[in-house]
Amino acid sequence: MSNSNESSSLDQDENPLINEDDMEEFYEAFSNFSTREGVEAMDVNDFSSFLRALGQCPTEAEIIQMLRDIDALEADTLTFDQVVRIMKIHFQTPHTEEDLTKAFQVFDRTGDGTLGTQEIMFVINNLGEVYQEDEIREMFLEIDKDRDGRIKVDDFIALMGDPNVRSRRKTKCKK
Repeated sequence: MSNSNESSSLDQDENPLINEDDMEEFYEAFSNFSTREGVEAMDVNDFSSFLRALGQCPTEAEIIQMLRDIDALEADTLTFDQVVRIMKIHFQTPHTEEDLTKAFQVFDRTGDGTLGTQEIMFVINNLGEVYQEDEIREMFLEIDKDRDGRIKVDDFIALMGDPNVRSRRKTKCKK
């Protein structure tokens, strides 16, 4: 198995969406799933729970693909280096400004270049996210920089292009 410092086509040696805080969060979560005191490996059957602890909601097929991508499909345990490789491979890549603008326009029902709270609630609730209305309003306030009750496409692009957004917003898995 390759070291996390070695490069391969799958390693994506540098992933700009993973920062030092993310690495610390990965290690802390990994430590909670370590199989034995002093042994830095987690039982592969705990991998989905590890991902959920990080706010991810992978399907069984996605987990299988993650393990396959690092040749660990038949493994009994995963080391921290292997987990980091998986996170580097599967951590969502940033979208282009054009992609984000198109996505924004899909939900801009009025076509005025802004989204209101009702449109944001519709977007979030229809993308599989499970949030209470007060949580959605809190997120909306974070995005609505000028506090006019509308989110403009530029605010949306800035938010979605921010590599720290993932660590601020945790996905809640449907049960």
